[in-house]
Amino acid sequence: MDENLAGASRTCVPAPPPLRILTSLAVAVPREWRGRTIERLAIYTEGQRRSVLELPAAAEVSAAATTLPEDVLRRALTSRLAELGTDVEWKTRLVALAQDSQRVRVGIVRTERAPRPSLRPEWSDMSAETFDAEFVVGADGVRSSVRKILGIEFVSMGRRQAFSFYDAPDARAGDEAHLVIAEGTVNGVYPLQNMSSRFGFELGVGMVPPLGVERLRQLLEARMPWYASQADGFEWSG
Repeated sequence: MDENLAGASRTCVPAPPPLRILTSLAVAVPREWRGRTIERLAIYTEGQRRSVLELPAAAEVSAAATTLPEDVLRRALTSRLAELGTDVEWKTRLVALAQDSQRVRVGIVRTERAPRPSLRPEWSDMSAETFDAEFVVGADGVRSSVRKILGIEFVSMGRRQAFSFYDAPDARAGDEAHLVIAEGTVNGVYPLQNMSSRFGFELGVGMVPPLGVERLRQLLEARMPWYASQADGFEWSG
C-alpha cells in the first residue's frame, strides 16, 4: 500500500449500508467524534433552491449520511485490523498474481521513497517477495494492479471529469448538503465539523486553474452566489 494515502485529505460520505458495516466491524467511534451527520440534500438550479430531499436513515446506526475524513476512517480500519491480528504493510506494490483451485501466488515489490523537494517523490524498488495466500482482495482503485494482472477490462461509465475542492469556513454549515447545477456543471457542498464545509466544483475538460482564494470567490460568485460574501479563505484545496 502507498504510505502517501495516510495523509490524503479527502472526505468520504458513508450512507446507511456502509455505516451498518462499520458498526458491525466495531469501528463506529470515528463517526461519533469526527463525523458530521447529513439529513437533507438541497438541490439548486439556475441559482434557485428547487427541492429538498430527506435522506434515508438507518435508525439503529445513524440518521441519514455522514461526512467523515478519509484518513480518520483509514486509521480506524487499520487499527481494527491490528486488533484482529492483521498488520498493514505500506510501501509495497503488487507485480504478479497467479491462481488455481487451491491457492493464490502473489508477487510483491517493496519500495523506498527518495525525497525530491518541490517535485513528486521518486520511488525505487528495494526487494521482491513471492508468497502463497488463500485469497486476494483487490480494492486498489481505477488503476488497479489486480484488475490489470487478471486481464479484467476497465468499464468506463463516461468521460473523465475534473473537480476542484476547498475546505472552507461555512457559517451556514448544518445537517444539509447542497447539489448545485450551474453553468452546465455539477457542484456540491458537504458540511464538515467545526462550522466548515467542503465545496466541490466541476471544471471544464483540461482546466487546471489556480486554487487560490480569488478563484474560490469567482466560482462561488458564478455558481453559488449565496456563499460568495463569506469567501475569505480556506483550510485546504485540491
